Amino acid sequence: MPDRPLFALGTLLFSATLLFGQAPAPEGSCVGLLAASSSLGPGCGNPTPDLFASPPVLGGAVFAMVSSSFPSAPTYVYMSIGSHTPVHLGWVTNCTIYVDLVNSANFFVIAQGFTDATGTLMLPLHRVPNDPSLHGLQLTIQAEVWDGTGPVFGDHLTNGILLTVGC
Repeated sequence: MPDRPLFALGTLLFSATLLFGQAPAPEGSCVGLLAASSSLGPGCGNPTPDLFASPPVLGGAVFAMVSSSFPSAPTYVYMSIGSHTPVHLGWVTNCTIYVDLVNSANFFVIAQGFTDATGTLMLPLHRVPNDPSLHGLQLTIQAEVWDGTGPVFGDHLTNGILLTVGC
């Protein structure tokens, strides 16, 4: 019997519960944790840019979109493995960094580009290997959009997103 379906960024995700005995799962069904993309909290800057990301499905591609009010602006997407204690920037009101700045070995630039004339940047990130050992892996991502007027050295920071690899 299907559980609650979820439609996310053009992908229909669902799980099923076996009610009568034990049986092998049919080919292509999800057994285990569903892939997820969850907001960790707001970004900062006025106006604040937004980051959206598709859930990382084993064997699938992950896409991100940055939406801002800054046309032709340099934009970077950062990633850290795992979930981290956010760092609140004391000199900027309500500004939080969600990726792991404390450990430089766990701080990666995974995409960069320029926003278009509307301030939007669509980014294919990386394909998730179809490797069951990655099931449940959590990744934290956050982007910055630079226009020189942002509160963090000219940058406007997006919300943070926690990605959970699943099926």
